[in-house]
Amino acid sequence: MTPGADEQADDDDSASRRGFVDAAGTNEVHTGAVAALVEAGVLDGLGCDDRRLCPAEAISRWEFAVALLRAADAAEPAQRDDADATDSGRPQFADVDAEAWWAPYVQRLAGAGAIAGCDAEAARFCPNDPLSRSQAAAIIVEALGLAAAPPAGFVDTVGHANAAEIDSLFAAGITVGCRSEPLRYCPDELLTRQQAASMLHRWLAAQTATSGT
Repeated sequence: MTPGADEQADDDDSASRRGFVDAAGTNEVHTGAVAALVEAGVLDGLGCDDRRLCPAEAISRWEFAVALLRAADAAEPAQRDDADATDSGRPQFADVDAEAWWAPYVQRLAGAGAIAGCDAEAARFCPNDPLSRSQAAAIIVEALGLAAAPPAGFVDTVGHANAAEIDSLFAAGITVGCRSEPLRYCPDELLTRQQAASMLHRWLAAQTATSGT
């Protein structure tokens, strides 16, 4: 991603302090967002192993579900629906292990209609599959209830199935796209962990500013 991509640069090293030994390898465009979400616990357990975040690697469907709901819960703690205490019944998807610690997050999003499976006929979620940038936009818009918006002017989303959701994401300040000249979103590229962090951090920052806290 080039400058003009999601989120601003920052020199915070809190990601390293929390145990991600590869935090220094985060693209400087995303450093501040990654550090803030690590500090807030949003990315706990979402690295590629116990010590590495692998910020430039694609985020999986289940990982994004966890990060999104944690960010939403952090923004509105008084309305938090504790994922660890809900949806303890059978999973809605045949390939989501009910014993997996992240399963309740997937169930919450699915129950709210914010995320669908990868194969409706077989009731599969494909939790380990990577998520595209356009798919992430659709999930964020539905989960956070973002309003419809006029076209943002992305040259590569015209006619795309998730063009409306991408426009809403831009209007909400959650994304600035992947390129600025001309304005592009790169809808079919895979969303990386650091890009996901930037999107969620932008939304959290906007909620904090609105609440005055």
